[in-house]
Amino acid sequence: MKFFDVLKKVENSEAYKNFKKQHKNSYLAAGFFVLDFEEGKHMQQIDYVTKNEIATFYVNGEIKIKLESKKEIEREIGIKEELAELKLPKKLAVDIEDIEDKAKDVIDAMELGDRAINKIIAVLQIHNSKTIWNLTCILSGFLIVTIHIDAVNGDILFNEKKDIFDIMRKLY
Repeated sequence: MKFFDVLKKVENSEAYKNFKKQHKNSYLAAGFFVLDFEEGKHMQQIDYVTKNEIATFYVNGEIKIKLESKKEIEREIGIKEELAELKLPKKLAVDIEDIEDKAKDVIDAMELGDRAINKIIAVLQIHNSKTIWNLTCILSGFLIVTIHIDAVNGDILFNEKKDIFDIMRKLY
């Protein structure tokens, strides 16, 4: 699966065309993908930002749109700054279909033992002025690995391992 194929599917849909008529100044903010290797279910969505709302286009089967208040979403997930417009290069060095292998390479280099990747939450977004894949990898053994990959050149910008129990201890 390629990001531009998913984006094209959204932009060719009636839901998107109607949305753009009403929200001419909206812009692409993110691509959000869940790769679920345990259940074999994958989710794809493309997010656009308007003045007051975030429009989420769900791409599994028929294209569906959901509009939500930008302020509410920002408060719920702790966004402190305006979602940047996703400026896309002509070609991505790392695409959706490459994410699992890239994540495995990083995880292998971290020497975490023989752990299976159960799920990857992948967000194509702007971070520190770069187009990146922000990956949250959920591994067997209750480990979470965060990886930032430069989507334009494929460089690994950041990786970090967390034990889910450490996260729980901080919350409680």
